[in-house]
Formats: sequence, C-alpha cells, structure tokens
Amino acid sequence: MTRFHLGIGVPNAVFAATAGAIAFSFFANVWLRLAAGLLSGAAAALAALQTFLNPNERAAAHLNAGNKYEALNGRARIFWTVECWTDEPARVLTERLKDLALEKGRLNETCPQIPRWAYGQAKKVISDGEGTYSVDKPGRLSDRKAGVGAEESPED
Repeated sequence: MTRFHLGIGVPNAVFAATAGAIAFSFFANVWLRLAAGLLSGAAAALAALQTFLNPNERAAAHLNAGNKYEALNGRARIFWTVECWTDEPARVLTERLKDLALEKGRLNETCPQIPRWAYGQAKKVISDGEGTYSVDKPGRLSDRKAGVGAEESPED
C-alpha cells in the first residue's frame, strides 16, 4: 500500500465509522447531527476520490514500467560492457543498438509518466552521484580497450 492510499483510506474509514456512530446515537444535539452529516460527506468524497484515482492500479503500472526500464538498462549495460568488445562486425552491433533504442522508444510511448515531484527527486539523486557506476565514468572506454580493470567489479 502506498502512503497516498493510506492517507485517503484511513481518514475515510475513520470518518465513516464516526459518522455512523454519531448518526445512530441517541443524542438529539444538533451539533452531533451536523458533525455526522459533514463526516459522512467527507467519507463519501474520499471514497469517490479513491475510486477515481485507483492508486493500486497506478502503483502496479509504475512498478511494471520501472521493471521494464530496468530490464532494458541491464541489456544496454551488457551490450556496452560485453558485446561491444567482441569481434562482431560494426553492422551487427549497430543493429543491436538500434533495437535497444527502438525498445526505449516503445517504453516511452506506452509507460505511464511519473509525477513532476518524483522526476525532481530522481534528478537530485542522480546529480548527487547515487546512480553512477564505474562503467559509466569517463575514461572507462580507453581502459577497456587496453584491457585494464577486467577483474574489477561492476560497481567500484
């Protein structure tokens, strides 16, 4: 469950329970009846919002998209760190690279967009260097061609 889902669902349950308890109370106080009406209206609004936004389905769609991008990233990393250093002709490597680019384009077209705040947070994490691997650092290509660092781990 996401925080957003809990943030809507928990107050919805509390409002509905409170409104029901007050509505069936034996008090004739006008303020209690007004509170029951307001709480039941809020519960109905939150239930409608929860139904409309469907957070579980959206979370599943984003998880699926993230998994597909991660799989593509893995294939691209293998292409760069392994396949590019074989004796395959440039024509074959170019076709494989084009296939990876086409797959990325399809993912961009079909996967849900992330919210702006999530993009900003991810951009900050990347700019802070948390998503950098040694293979992504400058100068790595010349090291590979020279055969340096073959025994290094993927994340130095």
